[in-house]
Amino acid sequence: MVNHAHIAEYFPQAYKGYVKVNQQKRSIIEIATGREMPPILQRFGDWVLTTEGIDNLAISYPIEKERFDEKLGGRESWIEHMKEKEWCNMSDFSNVLMTGKKFVKYGII
Repeated sequence: MVNHAHIAEYFPQAYKGYVKVNQQKRSIIEIATGREMPPILQRFGDWVLTTEGIDNLAISYPIEKERFDEKLGGRESWIEHMKEKEWCNMSDFSNVLMTGKKFVKYGII
């Protein structure tokens, strides 16, 4: 199990703050630990970049790094797909996906 409190010492910005989950304010460490998430490297609002891909803290929506360039339904990109989700902050999602793609390209994740 990942010790998110320890990882937060190395990536403090990624773990800083709180997110509302089911109407309750929870720390990033609490959420990540409870969901047994991989280490968080960066955070964009409710979206996080982990060592395995991206995920949403408020609504679990993991996307593995191997799927970043996947065409959904054979033609639709992740950006187009997520635009349909009323709960998704598109600015945060675009930033986390773009950063995730760069991290994969440069072998960081």
